[in-house]
Amino acid sequence: MASRNDSWTMAGSVRADRDRKVAQETLSMIPILDDAHHVYHCTMSTTSVGALSLELYKLIERGALNCFRMKSTLNLFLALLCIHIVHESVIQAELLQVQIVHRHGARSHLSKDGAKPGLENGAQLLPEGVEQLRTLGGIVRSRYLEPTSNTKIRSGLQNYSSPLDLLSISTNLDRTLASARAFLVGLYPLNHELIPTKTYGAKENDYRLRGYAICPDFDEHVELRKIGEPFRALFKEHSQFLERIARAVNEEPTVKSLFNIYDKYKLTSLGHPTPPGTKPLSASDWAKLKKITDLVECTPFNIRNKHSTASSGQPLFATLMSYSTEISKHFDNPSSTTHRIIEYSAHYPTLLSLFDVMLPESPDLTPPSNSIPEFGAALLWETHRADDGSFFIRTLWYSGDSKPPKQYSILPCAPKCTLNELSSLFRGRLSTAPQPFCSACKTNPNTSPICADGALPSHINDNIQVKDSPPFQICQSARISSGFIGGASGIGLVILGWIIVRCIRMYRMKQERRRLARMNSISNTAEIDPGWSGANKASASGSTGPSIQ
Repeated sequence: MASRNDSWTMAGSVRADRDRKVAQETLSMIPILDDAHHVYHCTMSTTSVGALSLELYKLIERGALNCFRMKSTLNLFLALLCIHIVHESVIQAELLQVQIVHRHGARSHLSKDGAKPGLENGAQLLPEGVEQLRTLGGIVRSRYLEPTSNTKIRSGLQNYSSPLDLLSISTNLDRTLASARAFLVGLYPLNHELIPTKTYGAKENDYRLRGYAICPDFDEHVELRKIGEPFRALFKEHSQFLERIARAVNEEPTVKSLFNIYDKYKLTSLGHPTPPGTKPLSASDWAKLKKITDLVECTPFNIRNKHSTASSGQPLFATLMSYSTEISKHFDNPSSTTHRIIEYSAHYPTLLSLFDVMLPESPDLTPPSNSIPEFGAALLWETHRADDGSFFIRTLWYSGDSKPPKQYSILPCAPKCTLNELSSLFRGRLSTAPQPFCSACKTNPNTSPICADGALPSHINDNIQVKDSPPFQICQSARISSGFIGGASGIGLVILGWIIVRCIRMYRMKQERRRLARMNSISNTAEIDPGWSGANKASASGSTGPSIQ
């Protein structure tokens, strides 16, 4: 009999462990509040809400889930509320195009002159960098090309079939060209070799993706900024720390050498000691170095800096707008030459320059512009068409950590940005031609032939006009049926109410069982020891009482 009881106990323990695992997996499906950005991300599909509620009910029935976990209950309520709001405010939309601007993957050490962003030695992609971009390509494939995806792109095919499927663009450097190739392997694993990667010519002419590197006026601004009082005070405050870590990697503890110090320790943390024998920093030392480097590297790209706004990010932003406008005009034209997916393989200053143009004006650096983008990080620029014929832009940020990209309010009119609004906000600054850039930067035609007189005609597109759309939000879905959502949200709310009522009833029943158990215990004690009086019984009904001798 004892062995049978032991078997029952073991079986109950196994089931309890299984129930706890199921409970954790079920709760992990529930959306959460993103405290960092004060944004509620609705990531549940409408069909999963009812199934999730039923699963929670089963777990509560078996006692595997404490029904008074208020945070989980609140999150479930928020998920259902999100669907209810979507039912009221979201109109049907179709994804037409996505443009991806990403940083290259991890590469060998890159020695830079901190005061002149364009001066750097060569570097090659590391195996880790290849894997980072393959991962990004796989994430883009899963999100936009898989038939089961809620955000599948219009006419997007799982295999590359024509030049209209994808346009791959890279800066003319080994590490970005190799990164573009790795991205394509992840995006189209079966026939990526068919896809060419193009460049904007020689690196000294690439004002769209490397404008920061060929802009003398911006170099001057960066140098003046980095020798200014704020940074001098910063280095004085941390002089002993910077002196210690700089000498260990054969660098000087100066502003100009700060990125080189940071880069060597970054590579060391990835398993590539630079120079050989370098030991990784402690977690606290690395956090301090990263904080200092982020501040020094990102501050020159602040939106208040007219130089970066006028030079580095404008041509690329105008290019993104140009492709979005083109797809909005020709998405239904069979003879259109508009691409569905466009990739830009570039650098972290490329992304910081773009943020400088796009982010709302602020005296402070705000995410994601307040830190150096990680290897393989990417901005995703989606162009949508609503059923009422309007077109709008949504931006997402992939931080390079292999997690799905998150929606970011990067644009000044976010979360809702129509093409008309963006055209109006950036009127006079939507040039994809070199002349405005060359003029703002005072670029020497001898070093950048693209800036020679008559190289290309100047053209500023001030007349991008598309049908405007009413305010709305999007909740991770390209097409949503409002009737189905209304029914699903109603059923979900009913189930949630039933769960809460059931919890209360179970709690009261549990309390009643405890009370009866205490009374039975008292009755049994009285039969064993007749000397107990009624007063003894009364006292035993409290929280403590004598044990049976």
